[in-house]
Amino acid sequence: MNTLSNAQERDPEFERLVSERIEAAGISSSWDIFACVSCDSTMELASGFLRDRRSRIDGSSEGVIPKGGVAFFSRTQTKGRGRSGRSWESREGGLYATFLLSGNHDSNKRLNHSIDGLSLAVGLAIIKTLQMHDVPASLKWPNDVLVMDKSGQGRKKISGILVDTVYRGDSLRAVCIGVGLNVNQRDFPSDLQSRSMAQVADSEFDLATVAGDVLLQLEKMWLRFCERGLEPLVPELNESHVFNGEVVLLEVPDSAGGFSGGTRKTLARVVGIMDDGSLLVENVETGERIVYLNARIHVTQDQALSVGSNHG
Repeated sequence: MNTLSNAQERDPEFERLVSERIEAAGISSSWDIFACVSCDSTMELASGFLRDRRSRIDGSSEGVIPKGGVAFFSRTQTKGRGRSGRSWESREGGLYATFLLSGNHDSNKRLNHSIDGLSLAVGLAIIKTLQMHDVPASLKWPNDVLVMDKSGQGRKKISGILVDTVYRGDSLRAVCIGVGLNVNQRDFPSDLQSRSMAQVADSEFDLATVAGDVLLQLEKMWLRFCERGLEPLVPELNESHVFNGEVVLLEVPDSAGGFSGGTRKTLARVVGIMDDGSLLVENVETGERIVYLNARIHVTQDQALSVGSNHG
């Protein structure tokens, strides 16, 4: 693979170590691995790769992406982004990756209907990766992975997930899965409720080993998702979802335009994750059950009550 335009420096040693890690699992021949020391963002690397390859062929995504996919890794990002266009803190010590996958799968009709729940399936893959390294974690709908802080009381973010899709007409052609995972960082800005694997385990981790394990778990989850969609994963999702049964402060867009068009906040009890990846909640005041595809869980009941008293 050629070096891409916004990769400042190729990292062949990291590529070799990741390839060796996945080679032991027998999937190395199906993936192309690209790593750099720093880049704008791995999502932009993937997008640039896709644009470049499509322009050389016939304008489609046919034959552009290898059978397994293309994995892009970087040790730092200068313009990392998360959900709803928010920036993602991308300091050295973290793992920043994007996995480019083909939508031209035998079961892509299933994918066309259920792609909205893919970030949840990826969340399970990250949890399984963390379990391989004795770091217990849980899911936060729709695209975060959390761990307990040192006191065992609060929950801190250890990973975030971003899913972008490429369609041609009504047909899904490619999927970009962005993953940010806090691995060896020891300090975070005070305004971030974040924690790393090293802080939880009180030990350092080999970044390339973790990267290979993420790739292994992601491929397993992707194949399951392609074959049967999200529905078979729902029991596992609800078991992993830390907020089920809790009262939370929920932020909901005022319109179909998303969060940029204004939001409202409400107290609701989380019932669980549905087969399509939506969240079922119960309004605390009215008891009405509502399903949301797009919302943000901010805080638990005690914190919400504190927020209410501080602004009353």
